[in-house]
Amino acid sequence: MLYIVHGSQSYSIQFRYKKIAKDILGEIDELNYVRIDYQESSFREIINEAVSIPLGYDSKVVVVTNATFLVKETKTLKEDKAYKDFISYIKNIDEYTTLILSVNEATIDTKSEIYNIIDVKGSIVTLNDASIEEWHNYIESYVKKNGGTIDRAAVIELTRRISNDLALLRNTLNKLLLYDPHITTKTVSLLVEAPLEENVFQIYNNLINNHSDVALKIYRDLIQQNVEPIRIISTLANQFRLLHEVKFLLKQRLSYKEIGAKLKINNEKRISIIAQQALGIDESKIRESLDELYNLDLQIKSGLVDRVYALELFLIKYNKDRL
Repeated sequence: MLYIVHGSQSYSIQFRYKKIAKDILGEIDELNYVRIDYQESSFREIINEAVSIPLGYDSKVVVVTNATFLVKETKTLKEDKAYKDFISYIKNIDEYTTLILSVNEATIDTKSEIYNIIDVKGSIVTLNDASIEEWHNYIESYVKKNGGTIDRAAVIELTRRISNDLALLRNTLNKLLLYDPHITTKTVSLLVEAPLEENVFQIYNNLINNHSDVALKIYRDLIQQNVEPIRIISTLANQFRLLHEVKFLLKQRLSYKEIGAKLKINNEKRISIIAQQALGIDESKIRESLDELYNLDLQIKSGLVDRVYALELFLIKYNKDRL
């Protein structure tokens, strides 16, 4: 039997291929179940493992993880003799072997020869991301199963802070339950970091509103959390770039809805807020900030300035230069 298991959640992928193996084998041990990392092996090793007879068992399962050849069937890959031999093998796979190819990717090459063979002779398992409601239900179920309780507001806040990473979510819930079996928004705020984008937006928002001191405090907190200044610069530059685009489109007399459509932002309220910010700042200042951030990025990567204090100086000077 042949399977492809793929999706964006590594934990879900691992859970699914283990379930398939258990359903086929019943009891799993090292004689009837083998896992091979494609990044550390070859097609020849995979074939050799798949054709070997399971000692003492009627069947065996071979799982190939990190099967990145499923993502794109390149010309070089198609010309590789070992790859051709692998395709020949799966066309006539041994009856006692179940081969599961897994990769942590939401999208794979549906035109590849391997995909088309397994689509006909086996099964393609695509694990899609859960909806927000499914995510909420999972959190509540996991907490209850592990003897705890969680407020609905805490569920929503936790979902906002951890998006589409099931392994991280489980580890975080275990940490929260260890701290207090009853999880509240206060607990989540205390123990779970907010997404970088949100923190950087707060830096940007405070700069725009002449609160450099607050922006600086948020920045220093991020540095204490070992966030690289380069990442902050990149995200901050994206905010200023969006501000510049909105200001330009406002000059074209476009409505908020039209601006949102052009920028692919389906949120008129967000466009409205950015538009109000754009009206209160000169276009030259926006361009100047973008240039400074670009140069900071370049200088830090070249080792010409201190990566922490260079951005800190930008934040300190930002409002002073506007006076």
